[in-house]
Amino acid sequence: MAGALSLAASGGWFGNDGSWSTFLVHVGSPPQTFNVLPATQAANIWLPIADECMRLQNGSASCGNSRGVTPFQQRPSPGFQANMSSTWKTIGLYELGMGRIHEINGNGLQGFDSVELNDFTMEGQAITAYASPGFWIGQMGLSPLPLNFSETISSPSLMSALKDEGHIPSLSYGYQAGASYRKTRIPASLVLGGYDLSRSSEPLTVDINSDLSKALTVGLQDIIVTDSLNGTLSMVDNERILAPIDSSIPDMWLPKSVCDRFESAFGLEYHERSGSQYAIGRAFLQEAYIGVDFEAGTFNVSAAKWDDVKPEIVTISAHDALYSTPQLAGMAFHELPAKHGDSELWEAEMIPELGSNECAHELHPDCVR
Repeated sequence: MAGALSLAASGGWFGNDGSWSTFLVHVGSPPQTFNVLPATQAANIWLPIADECMRLQNGSASCGNSRGVTPFQQRPSPGFQANMSSTWKTIGLYELGMGRIHEINGNGLQGFDSVELNDFTMEGQAITAYASPGFWIGQMGLSPLPLNFSETISSPSLMSALKDEGHIPSLSYGYQAGASYRKTRIPASLVLGGYDLSRSSEPLTVDINSDLSKALTVGLQDIIVTDSLNGTLSMVDNERILAPIDSSIPDMWLPKSVCDRFESAFGLEYHERSGSQYAIGRAFLQEAYIGVDFEAGTFNVSAAKWDDVKPEIVTISAHDALYSTPQLAGMAFHELPAKHGDSELWEAEMIPELGSNECAHELHPDCVR
């Protein structure tokens, strides 16, 4: 049985919304190399498409570099170039489902190509080459849900492919986003098929939500701030906040009343923007460690540890319960084809197919980040 796969951080720090520790993936033949961020809400590899840097910055060499794209064939690369890969197989142009809930517009060229991680290569993996500055850095999906593009075209998730091909033992992972502001920069930690015990402390264990579009939902009881204009304060009053941990975005999406308190406590002006659900973004995972075991149906959240200790990788073995769990076996990401003539498209759906029709927690739409 395979052991847990601990991916080394690239050493790079990228982002137009913060400084984020990334991991390397190599896609296509010959391989094009990208710095990507782990995404708890995605199921496959997402890469910025080359065309968008041409549109945004007239092909400036700095555009691709700022998005974590490494040079290709000894020249700066603006993004993923499907026409330069001999193993690329196009599926079609589809709307970006992951961006819908946060009003991030865009579309993606979907296809299959080879993916190299560490020292192995997997053929025929689903790739989303997207056009949306809302996702500035590419992403590596950690959701186990399969992707359905049509009645005849589907694909397993990256996590499922890793397990099926024997590279990891289970549909589980441990992740901490790293922190550029601690010590001399603490890099991110990502373990697939297990977790890093040295990064986690006393955990809180939570059941995975039956709606996997909000799989890692937690109840946010309070936020305590210190050194504000009025000292130490509580930011949550009587609000009932249920929010998924979503590392595909950097921000915290919270009720407007909570944001008003932050504004008053620190003399801030927030960027007001409607959204369809609250979310706890990647910033939270700078100070927290998350361990997820889809087959057991639970995840753990703990305060991150910053001791100068060596990684202590723990393997999580496969569970027989996976295929008897309706919410895992009966759902998929259904990708919607892009509408003809639309330049910025963003709608996609999470649809139960075979499982129960249980409703997930419905969250009040009046939220800002």
